[in-house]
Formats: sequence, structure tokens, C-alpha cells
Amino acid sequence: MNQFWSIVLDILIFLLSLSVLIILHEFGHLLSAKAFKVYCYEYSIGMGPALYKKKPNREKGQETIYSIRALPIGGYVSMAGEDMAEAEGADTSIEVPKERTLEGKPRWQRFIIMGAGVTMNFLLGFLLLIINYTGLPQNVSNVDAPIVSVAEKITIDGTESTTVAYQHGLRSGDTILTIDEIFYFSNNTQYHYNNGPVNITAYYSSKEPSDYRTLNTTISGVLSGRVYNSANGLDFTEHNPMNPQDYRSLVITYKHANSDVIETMTIPNIGTYTAKSGITSSLSWAPIGVSAESKEVRYSFGEGMTIACERFGYYTGAIFRGLGNLFTPSGWSNISGIVGVFRLSSQYTQLGAQAFLSFWAMISINLAIVNLLPIPGLDGWQLLLTLIEGGAIRFARIKYRLKHKGMSKEELKEVYAKQGELDLRKVRGYKKFKQIASTVGLILLVALMVALIVKDIIMR
Repeated sequence: MNQFWSIVLDILIFLLSLSVLIILHEFGHLLSAKAFKVYCYEYSIGMGPALYKKKPNREKGQETIYSIRALPIGGYVSMAGEDMAEAEGADTSIEVPKERTLEGKPRWQRFIIMGAGVTMNFLLGFLLLIINYTGLPQNVSNVDAPIVSVAEKITIDGTESTTVAYQHGLRSGDTILTIDEIFYFSNNTQYHYNNGPVNITAYYSSKEPSDYRTLNTTISGVLSGRVYNSANGLDFTEHNPMNPQDYRSLVITYKHANSDVIETMTIPNIGTYTAKSGITSSLSWAPIGVSAESKEVRYSFGEGMTIACERFGYYTGAIFRGLGNLFTPSGWSNISGIVGVFRLSSQYTQLGAQAFLSFWAMISINLAIVNLLPIPGLDGWQLLLTLIEGGAIRFARIKYRLKHKGMSKEELKEVYAKQGELDLRKVRGYKKFKQIASTVGLILLVALMVALIVKDIIMR
């Protein structure tokens, strides 16, 4: 029963957190549209059938319906003059003057309105990082020394057991001096890490090393199976398990905390396990229960802001790299839908407020970047069309200037007025094309969501 209520709480926290992201995203569109006096029919949180609607009081000058819909997978602001306005429940019986429609606004205003949603998500992600690093204590790993923290228990696939490092006598605060690791693969091959014991100098590099040889002198580098190969420049090889029958053995020399006595432990037959993160599943070497020594610190406001900026940049870059990897053979195996995000949210919720805020900051940034993609149905598509329409008009003006060289600005304005500008929005079939593309894009996005949900469930 306790597990049942824990799942219910995780679901509520997830839906609330996701709703905040959607509410602020759509509120960005609504706020900017109203700032430029665009008539907004409806502000909706969620998609599908309406669960709640607050209708406007026309006598008080209210215009917009505020609604909550059944499916928490998005939302929208329905604006007059928008391509999808009718499909999103616009009241076409209301006569809206041209100057109050989206089409009737200057391109720069339309660009701001369409980009306001992703701007809000970027700002929210940054704000969550600021709150995290300036307001909450952080557990900081001592990555520059091979002093370890050893877990007594570990849970894998719902089964709790004593870690092998703890079983063999390693304790938190101990210093690891050398690690000798041998990999045994089921195809009858062996690999002896670095051809002998590795002298450990740090737990792990604080930043991605420019020279991968530093990985050979870190605990994490050795235990991960990533080996620098001096014969190939900065290349490295990875000795990951190929199937569940692969295993490894460790011989570790170490000193207990407050002791100069060097001791040796041998840990044979360390197997593998299947890591399931909600994004992907992969076969990994079983953990031995060792992590970096850590301590709790509070950053000053300036330090916290600096770290928040660094993490914002890191998350942004990582998400763009992840999108780029979608074009690789293994790229699609690393993306996840709402079910996978829920699993990760549950895990980070259990890790505490710091991990929770960082996770949802990353999700907010991810939502902003994905919405910037020029795919029909997303904000990036509308931004792209606005740029193309502006470019067409600019091209027409350049053409007129070249054709009528020597004319003053006033004379050129008369030419524009007589001959007209190349406004794509008035080109026959263009508006219909945008409507069809937006509808098809929306259908494809829903289909992708369903496919990712199925993938997340199957790969559980």
C-alpha cells in the first residue's frame, strides 16, 4: 500500500511540474499577444476534451476563454488570424478587426509572439538553476583526490544487497592507491587494464580531460572501462560487456582513513546488469558501491549564479548534441516520451530538492529547444515562416530598387503602392499550405508521442 501511494505521489508531482512548464510556455504567448493587442479566443492548458472552461465576461471587456483539457501533453493560445485558430476552437462568430489579428500585426511583433513561449521556458530553466545553486546546499564531490564514499547497500531491479566494496572491507574516507582490473568476455578473450595496476591520482576529472590519458589515473576512468590508447592520439577504447555472461575482477590497494597501513583486497567475478534509465537500456558492469567523497556546501550568490550559468550552457549544449545524434543509427534509442520522463522524474524526486530542480530545469530547456525546431506544429515552424515571409518582401523591395535606380525613397514608396509588395500571405494557396502543413505536423507529433510511449513501456 505504501508503494501504491508513493506512485500516486510521483504521478501528482510529475503532472504538476509538467503543467507548470506548459502553463508558462503558453502564458508567454498569451502575454505577448495581449501586449500587442491581438485578440485571443482561448488560453488552454492541455489538449483534448475540455474539463473546465471559464468564459469571458463581455460586459467587463473580457475576451479570452481559459480552459483546462484532459490530456496534459501540451496547450495552446488561440489567436485571431492564426492558421490553426478554427481547429483550436475559435469563435468565428466574433468579428475581429484586421488590426487586432495576428496577420494584421507587423512581422517583428508576430516573431516576438511566436517566440515568447520558448523564451519563457528558457527563463524558467535558468531560474530553477539559480534557485538551486544560490538557495540550496549542494553535495560537492571531491574529484581531485582518490578518497571514496562507500555505500553499504545498493538496490538493483528492486533487490537490495550489500555492495561488494563494503563486503570486502572498503569504507567511506578510505584512499584508493592502485586498481588492477581484468575483463573476462564470454568469447574467451580477456583484457588486462593498462597491462597492470593503475596508480590512482584522483576520483575523476572535474572537467572533460583534454588528454584522455588522465582517465587512466582516475577511479571512475578505470572502473568504466574507458582506456586511453597512446598509439592513436587522443582516441580511447571502451571495454563494455557484450552479454550478461561477461565479468571482471579487481585487485585494489588502499589505505583506511587516518591510517598509513596499505592493504589489498581482491574482488573476483563482478558480473553485469542491465541499466534502465527510462531513456535507454544498456548492459553495464555491475557497480561495486564506490563513489567520490562529497561534502555539503553553500555557495554565495555570485558563486551560485556562475554555476547556474555554466549548467545552463552545459544543458543547452548537451540537448543540441542529443538532437544531432538523432541522425545516427543509435540516436533514436536514446530519446524518450512522457513515460520515460515520468520515470526519471520519480528517480530525481527521491534524490532530493537539488536533483529535482536540476532535472526540471533541464526538461524546461529541452522543451524550449525542441519547440524551436522548424517542424509544422511547433513554434519553430511559425518563426521560420515569419522569416521567409519577411525575406520575400525584402527581396521584392531590392528588386524594385534595382529596377528603379536613382529614385528617392518617396518615389519608391509610390512604386510600392502601385505595384504592390511580394506578400506570401496573399499568394494563392499559401495560406492553405500552412494550414495543411500545421495539421499534418500536429498529427505526426501525436503519432510520435504514442510511439515513444509504447517504446518506453516495452523497454521497461
